[in-house]
Amino acid sequence: MIVLVYFDWNGTYEQLKADEPLKKACEKHGAKYMGLFRPEQVRWNYCRVFKADDQVMMTKVFNDAWGPEAHMGHNVIQYLTPAAFWDE
Repeated sequence: MIVLVYFDWNGTYEQLKADEPLKKACEKHGAKYMGLFRPEQVRWNYCRVFKADDQVMMTKVFNDAWGPEAHMGHNVIQYLTPAAFWDE
């Protein structure tokens, strides 16, 4: 599944770029960090994109990588699963 984390950022630019804890947590739990993006069609400042097996995996990643100093005022997480067609 693809995981989109839309968020507004309250920290510094240097803190935003410091994604090493996130990369380490992904490696530890088997997820893949695909990068930081600027969404154009939604109201959020940024979007981090991941590839993971399931929501439990991502919960473990988030718990390891983000503490109270995450500097995100609020966020929305979208889980995109592959489409299953009736004829498959």
